[in-house]
Amino acid sequence: LNLVGQSFSNSQLQLDRLGTVLGELHFGEATQSVLGGVEGLMFGCGVIGAMSIMKAYTNRKNGIWRL
Repeated sequence: LNLVGQSFSNSQLQLDRLGTVLGELHFGEATQSVLGGVEGLMFGCGVIGAMSIMKAYTNRKNGIWRL
């Protein structure tokens, strides 16, 4: 995402500010690692949530699905 933002001259995307939170001057390796971990965690939670909803849906005998 950082490379895409840098490739456009009028891009408002500034990920360098996230690097200062982790003690880096720019969008460095530590920031990439942390953001990659957060992205993986969010994806995993979404997959587990979808699997849980589908399991609850298929376990119902009358076929009516309600949240």
